[in-house]
Amino acid sequence: MVYLAVFPSLIAFLFVFCCGRQIGRPASDFITSGALIVSACASIFLAWDIVFQDNARTHVLMTWISSGDLIVNWALRLDTLSVVMLCVITIVSACVHVYSI
Repeated sequence: MVYLAVFPSLIAFLFVFCCGRQIGRPASDFITSGALIVSACASIFLAWDIVFQDNARTHVLMTWISSGDLIVNWALRLDTLSVVMLCVITIVSACVHVYSI
């Protein structure tokens, strides 16, 4: 669920950046707005899980630096503050995208 809240907008941006002229503006609008709506719904679900059920978590995406005893991971850390900001940003972005169409 964490990946569904964070990465659909990035994937939609990359797809529309590479193929936007071939698929046209209406399809590009649908893809980017749909990705943001999916992200907003997933972030609301995460907010419910983290805020009300107190399930703060860390999702390790990959190891960034590993040298001896030093291990630095690329991770998504979700606590109450980060999930509230995730909700605010994705919901407002989704509303702006849908309104701009």
